[in-house]
Amino acid sequence: VLPLLALLIVWRQGVQSRPTLRLALRDLTLLGLTSLGPLALCLVVYDRAAFMEQVVWTYFATRGAYPVKLADNLRTFWVWLSADHWGLAVLALGGVAALLVRRSLAGWLTLAWGVLVIVTSLQHAPLFLEDHFEPLLLLLCLLAGVAVGQVIALWREGAWTSHWSLNRLGLPLLSLLGLVVYGVSLGHVLAIDQSIIIARDYDNEGDVETLDEATRATLLYGNADVQAALAFIEAHSGPNDFVVVDDQILAFQAKRRVPPGIAILHSRRVHIGAVNADDLIAQTQRYAAPVVVTWKSSLTHFKPYMAWLIEHYDLAAGSSEVGGWRGYIRRQGR
Repeated sequence: VLPLLALLIVWRQGVQSRPTLRLALRDLTLLGLTSLGPLALCLVVYDRAAFMEQVVWTYFATRGAYPVKLADNLRTFWVWLSADHWGLAVLALGGVAALLVRRSLAGWLTLAWGVLVIVTSLQHAPLFLEDHFEPLLLLLCLLAGVAVGQVIALWREGAWTSHWSLNRLGLPLLSLLGLVVYGVSLGHVLAIDQSIIIARDYDNEGDVETLDEATRATLLYGNADVQAALAFIEAHSGPNDFVVVDDQILAFQAKRRVPPGIAILHSRRVHIGAVNADDLIAQTQRYAAPVVVTWKSSLTHFKPYMAWLIEHYDLAAGSSEVGGWRGYIRRQGR
């Protein structure tokens, strides 16, 4: 994406004279600072080894554990377009047609950027409909804006009442049709968005997915088990203590920190070996966690860790017997 943006800057400013070259260099510098600057800042602020492990090693490990299945990804891409964004996609087609007809360098660069965004999204593995297609929304909105611009420009020129030729009105009419289709789809999009706000999840089939009760309760903080777990964490740990939980939002709500090395325990990290039982034990010991709380059962999948936990921590009275949470308190001298 960055090389395409750089070419666009050079094309717009030109390199025919020193003033325009100076402006191009200025814009290229600003592009580099705004795009690569935050990445360079991360290398300064964060531990370099840990940063490279998270950004580089995790990526390649994920690719090794989850091979790209292009056919499945294309199907997911189609679901993403047809489930929620079919109206915006039809409107964006008007923008694509306009850029193709113009045959300008800026138009070709925009379309090339769009192809790159689509290809980049399709190479994700595993590919999640609710996460990896967000850049495509920007692309669709940009192309839709070009389409709407065709309609507005022709309206301002007054060509709706004169010069009725297909060559002149073809693109604006196509864009106007796309605008109508988008308007028709808008009610469906708003309904889906409202459903997602309530259900808080969205599966790869484009359907709203109701969360399990434990997760929903954790999000809403209204469940009795949640309140009991929070009270347990607050009662048996101090404000400066680190606690081990498999649902980090519990620690956040209790205003406690979690060991950085095990802050994320989702299934993908576990599957690629980014975290294991030895890591859990080491992090729990290193940060002297006074309490351990299991909620989503992520921790209980690590049998060696649970065996170690039972040897060094006591199960707290009041922990839920079925479902809900389990609280463990570190034994004195351990």
